[in-house]
Amino acid sequence: MLDVASAKIDRFGWGNMDAGIKDALRRDWVSRLEKYELQEVKAGIDRLFHEAHGQLRSVNEHQVEAAILANRSEEFARLPKGPEPAPDPNRRRVTAEEATEILAAVGFSPKRFG
Repeated sequence: MLDVASAKIDRFGWGNMDAGIKDALRRDWVSRLEKYELQEVKAGIDRLFHEAHGQLRSVNEHQVEAAILANRSEEFARLPKGPEPAPDPNRRRVTAEEATEILAAVGFSPKRFG
């Protein structure tokens, strides 16, 4: 994946880079992105290239992860919303007097500035 993304923009010399450095970069990408499906990683990279309008100079695993999370967020927002839960008929608002009694019963006394 990193090879493909780097080949698309090859602005930081992927073709001329030492094999050890390439391996280290691949390990970084894998360790950061291994928890995501390959399809999500591809979609994240596509999103970066699309949003950059051809101006993307380089791409890193953190940008890809952010794009994946943005894609997930948009998908989640499109899901149908569930029904609102019915209000609990046994629940009522506490009056100010009841709240004062409850606070006094547990030993709470507010400090007043003055």
